[in-house]
Amino acid sequence: GWLMGGEYPRALINQAWKYLFQIQAHDGICGCCTDEVHREIDQRFVDIKNIAETLTKGYSRAIARRVSSKSLILLVFNNAMTQGKQLVQATVYSASESFELYDARRHAVSYTIHSVEDIDAAKMTIWTAYLGTEEPMKKMEISFVADFDCHVGYKVYKIKEGKAGDTPRAGVVVQGNTLENDYNVVEIVDNGSLCILDKETGKRYENINIFENMGDAGDTYNYSPPTEDRVITTQDAKAEVIIHSYEDRAVATIQHTMIVPKRLVQGDAKRSDDTVPMPIETKVTMHAHTKRIDMETTIHNHADDHRLRVLFDAGIKAEHSCAETQFGTAVRNNTMDTSKWEEEKWTEKPLPIYPMQRFVGVHDGEQGLTVLNRGLTEYEVYQREHSVIAVTLFRGVGALGKGNLAIRPGRPSGIEVPAPDAQCKGVVKAEYAILTHGAMDDALIHRHAASYDAKPLAVQNRIEMKAIAKAHSQFMDFMDYESLTSCIEADIKPQKFEDMSFISINNDQLIVSAVKKHEHHDSLIVRLYNPTHDVVKKAGIAPGIKVQSGYSVGFDEKRIKGLSMDSKGQYTLPPIPPNTAKTFEFVISKETGETP
Repeated sequence: GWLMGGEYPRALINQAWKYLFQIQAHDGICGCCTDEVHREIDQRFVDIKNIAETLTKGYSRAIARRVSSKSLILLVFNNAMTQGKQLVQATVYSASESFELYDARRHAVSYTIHSVEDIDAAKMTIWTAYLGTEEPMKKMEISFVADFDCHVGYKVYKIKEGKAGDTPRAGVVVQGNTLENDYNVVEIVDNGSLCILDKETGKRYENINIFENMGDAGDTYNYSPPTEDRVITTQDAKAEVIIHSYEDRAVATIQHTMIVPKRLVQGDAKRSDDTVPMPIETKVTMHAHTKRIDMETTIHNHADDHRLRVLFDAGIKAEHSCAETQFGTAVRNNTMDTSKWEEEKWTEKPLPIYPMQRFVGVHDGEQGLTVLNRGLTEYEVYQREHSVIAVTLFRGVGALGKGNLAIRPGRPSGIEVPAPDAQCKGVVKAEYAILTHGAMDDALIHRHAASYDAKPLAVQNRIEMKAIAKAHSQFMDFMDYESLTSCIEADIKPQKFEDMSFISINNDQLIVSAVKKHEHHDSLIVRLYNPTHDVVKKAGIAPGIKVQSGYSVGFDEKRIKGLSMDSKGQYTLPPIPPNTAKTFEFVISKETGETP
């Protein structure tokens, strides 16, 4: 919006960052505070989300209206900041259930309608809800594939009402409990786990998505096993499976009911004989357009003092794991020598339980398995016959700190006070995805993780209220005048009906980390990082807007060195070392913001 002439909402963005910094403190960020403090943390997350969503909706809709104020259009923003095909999930409001979808080149785009709801659009705003005039409308959830040729930008689509559009060819074949697309064959076996055949490598992966439940006698700082544990898994369970098939995907719903001990007893030494049911529902989605297999798991937790993990048998024996860390990939040993920790008087037993950002994977140089995630930050790799990735879905404990844990004898890490909310009772949701592959390609995995983590944002420019406009035209004008979108729209210059590229990078090994306005200048800041283990020596960045000059800058946005431009209008980037981020500044020309 700022690049098109709108005001940059620095104060609101910085307020959201301040809220985020307040919950980054040492114990707060890792869940090691009293319940009262964590309730405040939860509220700050809500505040951050409210600011972010308000700005995102306001600016994206304003831009969409400046692309077209007459025709119905969808603007789809590339949130993942990666090139290539991505699945777009959009909400379309139309007077008719029949419509055609066209891209900026006037080519028909096939789409799938997943749901249709009859609504009264007049009830959607306070300005029209009580006028007494109904506005019948179809609210449709649709999906289609967008192929982004830039890293930062948007694609534009026209909605033409009155005639049914094309639907994509059936990209997923369903036979019984087996799903197949161009990349994988997934069989759901009786216990609810997955067996995946990678059609590209020929590798078969079994025992994918097994749930493991065990006792947890630890505190909010550390997992610690009870003296007598009872491990329960879904390995020998019986699951119920329901499969729904669409043109562009198939969704399998897998239901388990694990029976788990209710709590720890005898001074947290063992798990109780009393049990409670723990229903688990997993939705497995195979898309036609991607190799990744998406999973969404919902757990109803009624027990205390336990840990739930989900297991993925990699089908290979690997000595190391590869996990995303800040601006790169961390390679860690899957085992640790713990034989002398007591003899050498270590304060706690070292465990191979590690943090991750958006993925963890193992490979043997030829084949591998990676688990992508949204917000799951802990993993371990069990070294059994094969390497088994174990991702923690939740830990339920009842105390902020405890003394004399089996893995941490002596004083507690924190004060010994109850923290009953840390039992994580109620509904717990987890989102993750499976990606099978050949030799580990760090940049490729990072791109998959980015596209999984940040879906494209699809925005309709307006909802056409013909009945309201006819009966109450004065209220329509007032409603537009009062809306945040209209205030933003007033400053944004008219844009052509065409796709827009703001940033493109000519090297697939680099990942975009941040795009923002310079803190002090009318310049665009772009931060990239190299997640591979090799130096990226040849790379260029092409701004899709008019810029005067480019610079290499520090994280503090102070200039270090100017960038040269080649004959194609690309700025040549300096070599970027492995696992390193670099920041660049592009000074905006005064003409930027006018119609391209």
